[in-house]
Amino acid sequence: MAIYEMEPYEFNVTDTLKDENGDYHISLKPIHFAEECPYCGSENIIRFGSKAKAVRDIPMFGGRVELLVNNPRYKCKECDNSFFNTYHSIEDGKRMTNRLREYIRKQSLLKPFSVLGEELGISDTAVKNIFSEYVAELDSARELKAPRVLGIDEESSSQTVPRSLCRCNKRQVA
Repeated sequence: MAIYEMEPYEFNVTDTLKDENGDYHISLKPIHFAEECPYCGSENIIRFGSKAKAVRDIPMFGGRVELLVNNPRYKCKECDNSFFNTYHSIEDGKRMTNRLREYIRKQSLLKPFSVLGEELGISDTAVKNIFSEYVAELDSARELKAPRVLGIDEESSSQTVPRSLCRCNKRQVA
């Protein structure tokens, strides 16, 4: 079995299918399994059943990629809670890989949301939401440096209006 090329390496490829539209459907099986209950920390857990989870990934060879993760289900004998495996490459509760999220963040600055959504097989609203999160993150890291006092001097002539700007409190002319 081949390992799916996604950092960190968490899955083995069990099947690959290319449909008539050129899209890829890749079935994956996890390499590592849960060893303790996330609720109580007990190691007294049993596997019972699994659930296939469809997750989108970055495009490959010009086609969309859908990963079908065979996610095992567990039950804790101590606290009686059931849970699924968690993965570093897929955010909990999301249906896309982290690297697709990063791809959307970068490409949404270059392409319209509807074009990017169609290319990836997701809604343009999802692209817009990821873009909005990214812009908010970039905006929070931005530091504006404006002068406390700005002096503006204009000299009018027939064709042009030369201006000089100065930072009065630092005695600098720009």
